[in-house]
Amino acid sequence: MKNYLLILIFIFVSNCGYTTVYKNQKTIDFKISIQEMKGDKSINNLVKSKLSKFSSTDSENIYKIEVNSIYSKSVLSRDITGKASNLKLSTRIEFNVIQNEKKQKFSFEENLNIENLSDSYEQNKYENIIKNNFVTTIVEELIIKLSLIK
Repeated sequence: MKNYLLILIFIFVSNCGYTTVYKNQKTIDFKISIQEMKGDKSINNLVKSKLSKFSSTDSENIYKIEVNSIYSKSVLSRDITGKASNLKLSTRIEFNVIQNEKKQKFSFEENLNIENLSDSYEQNKYENIIKNNFVTTIVEELIIKLSLIK
């Protein structure tokens, strides 16, 4: 009886029609050349490394990109002692894209409210993970926009 149930579950799960949203990113054929980076240094380093993964070195379709990033951390609430208890992390990245003398501007923003941790090392580690997630999402959105440009 257990075998029949497992086989039945396998058949339904394997035929559910799941496909990834970013399925065409493997076939992207363009080169990304970063011209200038302004703003938050750690965000810019993440953007540069993530964009290099999508850049094809032998493509003739070249996008020249200027990056301006802003990262902010603001206090939403404090506890009785005055210590910040809730924080808002925000990242805004603007991309100026130039292709064949045609300029376009893309702007993306990500926000997240978090609780402040008592351990500052763990707090910094957690914030770095969030920064990485912000940049990953924003770069994927940019790649989708770039792939739609004709």
